[in-house]
Amino acid sequence: MKLWGGMALVALLGLGGCGPAPEPKAMVQISGEAFYRERVIAALGSVMTISLQDVSRQDVAATVIAKQTQQVQGPPPFAFVIDYDPDLIDPRMTYSLSVRIEERGELRFISPSHENPFEGDNRILLQAVGQ
Repeated sequence: MKLWGGMALVALLGLGGCGPAPEPKAMVQISGEAFYRERVIAALGSVMTISLQDVSRQDVAATVIAKQTQQVQGPPPFAFVIDYDPDLIDPRMTYSLSVRIEERGELRFISPSHENPFEGDNRILLQAVGQ
């Protein structure tokens, strides 16, 4: 009998920490558009991936802070919005937006250069990938 009473007490004490759910984190958005100059139209089912990355460290892969994937179709430009947690941004570090478009699983366009997401209008010129 004492065993059950002790278990009930432990269960009640465990629930004591349950209060109101914490407030969801306030996310911040970066918006922009990606485009290319080639006279081709993105096919139905093409996918554009936008990544916010910490590119501060040399000789290591960039750390992905946030990633957004969306379908694109038709001619550019392709508008995008990516949400990120501002607590993950360190002003001493260097960040970049990376954009890629895949068609039927094959890479078609990619952003070839560093694009600072916190300066300018985030119009990203993509480069075609050799077939």
